[in-house]
Amino acid sequence: LTHALFLHSWFINHQGAINGVNWSVALEMQFYVLMLLIAPWLRRVHWAVILSGGVAIAWGWRAMVFYSVSSQGQFPLFVYTTELPGMLDEFAAGILLARFVLSARGAAVLAWARRFVFVLPLVTVAVVWAALRIYWANAVYWDSATMVIGFRSLMAVACAMVLLSACALGFAPVVRWTMPLRYLGTISFGIYLWHLPVILALHRLPWLTAERALPVVLGLTLLFASMSWHVFERPLMRRYAR
Repeated sequence: LTHALFLHSWFINHQGAINGVNWSVALEMQFYVLMLLIAPWLRRVHWAVILSGGVAIAWGWRAMVFYSVSSQGQFPLFVYTTELPGMLDEFAAGILLARFVLSARGAAVLAWARRFVFVLPLVTVAVVWAALRIYWANAVYWDSATMVIGFRSLMAVACAMVLLSACALGFAPVVRWTMPLRYLGTISFGIYLWHLPVILALHRLPWLTAERALPVVLGLTLLFASMSWHVFERPLMRRYAR
């Protein structure tokens, strides 16, 4: 019942009960309902309100959870910090990135970035490198209030920069060479949903070592994700596109 209503993320015993990675699907559906309610407001409100509101709510939620749940262990801390209120800074990054790319100013920045092709990727590499340095210097993570409360915001900025750099790709050979990556992007949700069941199924085979399992896991995951896309997901979307 909790899975059918997409509320299983709020119940620690059910959060990963059917397929561990499904916890995020509940968050996505809850986010879509939120968007249904506030989309007209989001279209006209100033970007700074979205940014400050998303960060304030997320930091406040994660701080409350850290100081009230951390004594129960890492898994409860993970479950409750990743509820929808605790993810709004990351969702805000995606919303603001979309608004920027679709704006006149964003179009001008992307046009400039296509002329100076190395600038945006270099800035992106610097931001990602800084985020990774901070992460590995504090890799205990769940023991650190600063990391639990604030690091996801930095991670969201790094991911947004990667996406912005991808949006600026205009060099024809690169666009052609990255076609296989774009197909993986097309089926990426299936890759995410299928990889854990594949791993858990193969984990039962004692003779299959980690080194031997890696190519098998990758191959089966890509196969199931591709079948899911071509047989189930894309036909449904085409049928109900309107």
